[in-house]
Amino acid sequence: MSPAPVGNYKNWKNNTHEIWWKDPGLRKNVAWCMVLYCGLLQLGFATNLMNALQSLPLWNAYFGSPKGNHLGLIFASSAFPVIIIAPIISMLTDWLGRIRTIIFGSTILITGTFIGTFARNEAMFIVGRVLTGAATELVYVPCVCLIGELAHPRIRGVISTLNGSTYYIGTSLSAWISYGTLHWNSEWQWRLPNFLQIMYPTALLIASIWCPESPRWLVSQGRHEDALDVLATLHANGDRDDELVRNELLEIKSYVQREREARNNEWSSLFKTPGNRKRMAVIMIIAAGTMLNGSVSIGSYMRPMLALVGVTDSSQVSLVNGILAVWSLLCSITAALYVNRIGRRPLWITSTILVTATMIIITALAAAYSNGINTTKSLGYTFIAMLFLEHGAAVIAWNLLMHSYPAEILPFSMRAKALAFFELVQYVFLSMQLFVNPIALENIGWKYFLVSDCVDVVLIVLVCWLFIETKGRTMEQVAALFDRPKLIDSEMKSGTTTPELDGDEDIKKEPY
Repeated sequence: MSPAPVGNYKNWKNNTHEIWWKDPGLRKNVAWCMVLYCGLLQLGFATNLMNALQSLPLWNAYFGSPKGNHLGLIFASSAFPVIIIAPIISMLTDWLGRIRTIIFGSTILITGTFIGTFARNEAMFIVGRVLTGAATELVYVPCVCLIGELAHPRIRGVISTLNGSTYYIGTSLSAWISYGTLHWNSEWQWRLPNFLQIMYPTALLIASIWCPESPRWLVSQGRHEDALDVLATLHANGDRDDELVRNELLEIKSYVQREREARNNEWSSLFKTPGNRKRMAVIMIIAAGTMLNGSVSIGSYMRPMLALVGVTDSSQVSLVNGILAVWSLLCSITAALYVNRIGRRPLWITSTILVTATMIIITALAAAYSNGINTTKSLGYTFIAMLFLEHGAAVIAWNLLMHSYPAEILPFSMRAKALAFFELVQYVFLSMQLFVNPIALENIGWKYFLVSDCVDVVLIVLVCWLFIETKGRTMEQVAALFDRPKLIDSEMKSGTTTPELDGDEDIKKEPY
């Protein structure tokens, strides 16, 4: 097996223009990644859909104005199935490949959308949400994997992070479409927003006919020539002898082989080595922290949140929801464009500190209103302003990087399984939040925010301790940082390569 180059990819000759939009190969690369953004567009649209539907009078009338346990069940019905199918998503993604898994998930998603849209009763609506919830994740995981695995290393940081921004395009669309149908006097006031979920899986089904498969998955299947073709086409304008392309292929082949020899493709491998345990700790912190830092309460239950400070009008709630979605989109795009300059770690730390500060202020404002200390409109406006600041703070890392950062820190053989495990952990907490939030807000009000305040303080410590910087490295180099950080850092500075490991004993000690 040839040595795996680990020097800085910027030192490798590459047949591309320095400015991506002036290069036909990189334009094609970006175009395919943008098509794959549909996976996260769908996730954003579906996540905010119930919040948007909740503000529509005819949806409430059709389903009996659900509250408390009843509302929690409808919300959580899309999250419960993901807990069950998370391991299946990983197996399908690794067995069928990224593209065929996307096709499978998109087909189920379209079916669930039709069932939910034309539901005649609550049970039928919930069945539709169960199918769309499960299928959304079945599409999202391979899309995230494929974006990171297709993107040129020079633009991977921005491309992967902008993928996080598309989540807010989805939330904005569902919010404003629902706002646009608010005054319709027919059942299509709520049926149309639900039906428009069909846009994204349909686009993915059509694109899958031509979309290239992951070169890393192709190498894992022994299809090295096909992998070389994909890398050459997207990273070097078809030049199969390009230095960057050849080194990328050598790097991928070396890592896949080492992982296979180290049996690093089993579920137990996720926690087998110190490096893997650290990766999984980071992933679980992101999965749980995203659900518990207060953003879910704000994003999913806007109506009861605003009711805490006396804002109850449907038009006002729907308008705030729509503007918040656009604000989140602007914050995420701004952070994504600067992520390569600022780095991931500074964004994580800054975001966590700001979320903690704003959540404490939100708790104090809600307490002041609920206890009758201040019930003026100015407090309500201040409360809404702090909701925007908290959401903007969470967006720049906890929402923006929660999809791309886990994919960056994982080696190929772990990527699909670990992302599926990430979804499992996240949806356990999401299901709990979606079910518990309306009950807690109805019964203990502002005191429920104290939980998020405490979680946020703990998250500051964990982020500063465990989260690493990933900018300026290929995906394989980032993965190796968890196992051999000193060696990789010295190689990055010197531009040298990593010598091949010989013998099973060395492989077991350093599987990367």
